[in-house]
Amino acid sequence: MESIEANSIQGWLINNSPKNLKGHPIFRLVWGNDQYELVKGDNGEVRRIKKYSAMGINENWIVEKWHSPEELIDAFDFLPEVREHGSYEPIYVFEKPLNLKVVQFLVKMSLKPKSSSMLIKSVIEDEMDRKQRRVDKECNELIGEMTSSELMSYFHFGEAIIVP
Repeated sequence: MESIEANSIQGWLINNSPKNLKGHPIFRLVWGNDQYELVKGDNGEVRRIKKYSAMGINENWIVEKWHSPEELIDAFDFLPEVREHGSYEPIYVFEKPLNLKVVQFLVKMSLKPKSSSMLIKSVIEDEMDRKQRRVDKECNELIGEMTSSELMSYFHFGEAIIVP
């Protein structure tokens, strides 16, 4: 199914989406009914089926993101073509009219680093503080053991002296 808005979004994605190793945009807009995938049945037979019919979203526009084989959690369950080349997977299903701003937001948020530099710095500082508290505790325990010993009591009350 073609529309002016779909063509506009697809053009934007082609021009603005990062490319995968084959030079294809990482993000794409597809009509659910036009997408097929190969699946292997229990008997080992490989069949070509509509990708989104089982999910009930075959009559919708869908934004998909390409995933490399390393990113796919169950890559070993996929057919060799997917394990070698990766796969486009859905990240958003339009139930209302298409909207370029929504697609731009999805792309921006999908490409955003999972951790900001401030978050990383905070995690490192927390870990350093935790280690310092542990060292301080161990030192205090060691000093406490030394000062609570019988010998230290003699020094404290003047009953013992250190002879150089």
